[in-house]
Amino acid sequence: MNEGLVRWANGLSIVAALWLILSPLRISYSSTGNVWAQVIVGIIVGALAIARMSAPSVMWPSAINFLAGIWFIVAPWVLASTTADKWNQVVLGIIVAGLAALDLSTNTNPAEMAVGSGGLGSRESSMGFGERVDPRDRGEGGGRR
Repeated sequence: MNEGLVRWANGLSIVAALWLILSPLRISYSSTGNVWAQVIVGIIVGALAIARMSAPSVMWPSAINFLAGIWFIVAPWVLASTTADKWNQVVLGIIVAGLAALDLSTNTNPAEMAVGSGGLGSRESSMGFGERVDPRDRGEGGGRR
């Protein structure tokens, strides 16, 4: 894993999140629903980018940011949007999804993302950011100490 690239991609994701949060102040949006949806997703994108920067071995925050970017690309056609906010959301969606995809490409061990192997959905991943627990330490696995 290239930690410099992880920090760079997530640093730019934080900048994009700030623009997501602040852009409704500069661009006239067609509804307050669009404004709040963008602000909430902007907060989530920023928080996940910070989480990924603080624990570079954990991949799921970038996977969720990728999905958030895809949502921003699709959202203007799902929610009623004006031309200005539509293009703002599409461009930011491409940026967020692209940065998350770049960040996900830094994973040199795809098995870490698999369910049941310390990746998404496993007991090891639920222990905390990047914290791995040996099954013998939990009394499982029948190994000798």
